[in-house]
Amino acid sequence: MAGLAEHSEAYDEADVAIVAISADEEEGARQMETEEGLTFPVLYGVDVHEIRDHFGLYIEEGAKTHLQPAQFILDPEGVVRLASYSSGPVGRLSASEALETVEGAR
Repeated sequence: MAGLAEHSEAYDEADVAIVAISADEEEGARQMETEEGLTFPVLYGVDVHEIRDHFGLYIEEGAKTHLQPAQFILDPEGVVRLASYSSGPVGRLSASEALETVEGAR
């Protein structure tokens, strides 16, 4: 997510809004915002099972149940134009690739 923050000016110029969703409670989400230098909203305290069912995300059950990373690009009407699901850092859509996708769709 830090990559998204690093490209925040380019996203602003492209009129793109970024929002993150975290299953962490407020304290954990705020800590992530600080550590990653995030400049966009982070929704926190979501129910992982509800989010999984709504967005088709994967969850990992264990001592601490958490959502696996996913990224979505929506058009101005709210239609999902790209969805990326991963279980780790490999294969995630980079901030620059996401921006290229948005710019290429115009």
